[in-house]
Amino acid sequence: MFNIKRPGKKMRKIYQIILFLLCVVWIVFAQQRVIDGKTIDKNERWSGTIIITGDVVVSETGRLVIDPGTRILFQPETDKTKDGDDKTKSEIIIKGVLIARGTVNNKILFTSNSAAPRMGDWHGISISSGKQTSIIDYVTIEYAFNGLSIKKSNPQINNSQFRFNYNAGISTNINSQPKIIGNIISENGYGGIICELGAKPFLSENLITGNQIGIIILGSSQPNLGNTKQGSDYNSGKNRLFDNHEYNIYNHGSKDIMAVNNFWGNSDNNEILASIIDGNDERKWGLVNFSPILGASTADMSDLIRLSQESSAPSEPTAAGGALAATQSSPGRQQQGGALTGDSRQGADTQDRAVVEETPKPESPSLKHRTIDQVLGTLAAKEEAKQPEAVSPTPTKSEKAPETKPEAVAAKPASAEPEIDYNQIFLDAFLDSKKQITKTVAPSVDRFGASGRVIVRVIVGKNGKVESGQVLKGINSSHDKAALDAAKKFEFKPGTVHGKSIKFSTNLVFKF
Repeated sequence: MFNIKRPGKKMRKIYQIILFLLCVVWIVFAQQRVIDGKTIDKNERWSGTIIITGDVVVSETGRLVIDPGTRILFQPETDKTKDGDDKTKSEIIIKGVLIARGTVNNKILFTSNSAAPRMGDWHGISISSGKQTSIIDYVTIEYAFNGLSIKKSNPQINNSQFRFNYNAGISTNINSQPKIIGNIISENGYGGIICELGAKPFLSENLITGNQIGIIILGSSQPNLGNTKQGSDYNSGKNRLFDNHEYNIYNHGSKDIMAVNNFWGNSDNNEILASIIDGNDERKWGLVNFSPILGASTADMSDLIRLSQESSAPSEPTAAGGALAATQSSPGRQQQGGALTGDSRQGADTQDRAVVEETPKPESPSLKHRTIDQVLGTLAAKEEAKQPEAVSPTPTKSEKAPETKPEAVAAKPASAEPEIDYNQIFLDAFLDSKKQITKTVAPSVDRFGASGRVIVRVIVGKNGKVESGQVLKGINSSHDKAALDAAKKFEFKPGTVHGKSIKFSTNLVFKF
């Protein structure tokens, strides 16, 4: 008879730790999947963390549903399918239906899988289904070439962020008529929104700021930015359209544009006109009718601040055994000295679920993504350790646009809104007063070297000094380093939001 000794207390503790670590490893791998490219022609659902290394196509009969908190990370400069609009970068092509619904506390994220992401790391998302409506709600799309391209389709885009994209936050064309409401479209390399080939997007209650140009209108396109005449084209406006580097609106289209009841950062008619290129500058272009305007007293941006703040951690997997799940059923299938400046205008459901069997390969890319604030926050820590209607169609430069009080906005239930976290880093557009630079430094670089623009994003501390910076768009290593070194020496007037001292982020554009 064998005498079996029970493990001692110390050994039992070791077993418990090993079991715990095994559970953690299982959860991590269960929540992370790698897709090397695929076609979805039935119903599929995603949650957890998805790493994309090749084009994903949702065919005419396909339907892709993405759960709140899902993170879709694109391997930079990679497309194993070598297909799509860009043979070198991955993209998601929607010919069927995309339903991406997050929540204010659990947003969906499409981003680069890079520890130091840059504009244009992946190609973007395109929607081209004219028969079915896709929905994007509480989603962030960043570091793509075009964040979202819309062709011959009418998706609903609400409560989302489009930022740090190389060309455009949203590109609308070929007679598309999307509804774009309550979004933040900021800090894109060329246009916040580009409208061409007869596009007619409906834009209301958006913040469009920090882009090279806010809205670009070409050809026969005619976006509706605000039209308070009762009728089928009614739009209350209420967009916040200001502080884009070159122009807020660039109308090189043939049609007049209605853009009344919007906030332009100030109420000076001449300053608003100076931020718009239209038929007042060249008669062959249409006019932008922006009067009456929305006054500063009615342009509260608390909801947009809440939208901009970081979400909670990604949600748990919603399907047994993994984050990537699907319902398999039969279907009903640009350009780049020293001064800060702009650049040229050339653009560079309830369904049964079953686990998708896609086991990551040993050589699969690892999870490298960090948020921009995590990247800059880490750098900051290291630094510390070291140390319009009712306006004449041809307004004159002397006109003063009247401020008007628009109809009251229906209040949202207080219980549904998270509190503003004043410890987070705020976009400069949310400051109580306009950002002020108190000290500038020119980059030191060979004047006969390469030319172009370098965009550096910096975090400004509560004392007004730059804590850290990251190049979002560059030229080459030497110019990028020169711009980054100069940016870190800038100083600003300390910022406040609702009277509280805060840290904020802003982009510095260096032209060489």
